[in-house]
Parts: sequence; structure tokens; C-alpha cells
Amino acid sequence: MIYFFFMIYISLDKINIKVCEILHSIIFWKYLYTFIGLVHLLFHNTCQWHLRT
Repeated sequence: MIYFFFMIYISLDKINIKVCEILHSIIFWKYLYTFIGLVHLLFHNTCQWHLRT
């Protein structure tokens, strides 16, 4: 029984490491998407400004 719980604990620890990796990658992608979004907005506004004139 204790061995069973120990196995669950080890697997949870591995899952926890994976979750941490995923969270870090999500934060990375969020920053990347924010940067892309800002650049996109900049170009989009420039395009609209050119279309207006």
C-alpha cells in the first residue's frame, strides 16, 4: 500500500515537472504573442493610415 502511494507520488512529481515546463513555455509564448500582437497593431494602424490618405 505504501509502495502504491509512493508510485503515485513519483508519477505526480513527474507530472508536476511537466506542468512547470508547460507553464514556462506558455509564459514564453504569451510574451512572443504580445510582441507579435504589438507589431501587428503597429503595421495594421500604419496600413489603415495609408488607406485613409
